[in-house]
Amino acid sequence: ASITWQYGVSNPDFARMQGKELLNHLNDTLAHLPVEVVVGKSFVRVRHQGVTKGNLVSHIIQHYSSRGGGDFLLCLGGDPIY
Repeated sequence: ASITWQYGVSNPDFARMQGKELLNHLNDTLAHLPVEVVVGKSFVRVRHQGVTKGNLVSHIIQHYSSRGGGDFLLCLGGDPIY
C-alpha cells in the first residue's frame, strides 16, 4: 500500500517547490517508521519499505509455484507516463 501526491498537471515551478517542502516534512515526520519516501518526475510517494510491484510479483510466483504452478500469470501496472 502507498499514498502518492501526483502533480504532473500542475504549474511546474509551484509544484516543484511544494514537492520539495512535502519531501522535507515527510522525511522529518516519518524518519522513525519503516517507510520509504519515493520522489519521481511528477510525484512524491510514501510506501512500506521493500514493498514494490516487483516484490509482489515475485511473491505471487513463489506462492503459485509451491502449489503446482499455473498456466498463465498476467501482471499490469497503472502508472501514468508523462
